[in-house]
Amino acid sequence: MTEKLTKDAKCEQCPSYTKASDDGKECVSQQCGSLKKLMDNGTCEQCDYYTRAQNEGKECGPDTCNETQKILMDGTCEDCPDY
Repeated sequence: MTEKLTKDAKCEQCPSYTKASDDGKECVSQQCGSLKKLMDNGTCEQCDYYTRAQNEGKECGPDTCNETQKILMDGTCEDCPDY
């Protein structure tokens, strides 16, 4: 967890999934993208291969593929070719 500086020059802890802004005056939430998850401390962490951000970006996991699809390295599904 990080802290922000309040108007009365005191430190205040940022809520979960946020961190102090660059100037330290407010708490902000990062946009991590589809291949990273948002950590409790407000930073982003790379998802493992074959997974992607899930659950509002707070977890990594694969998309749910059906029996005619395969999972790709980015955690998405792709249709298999007909045979």
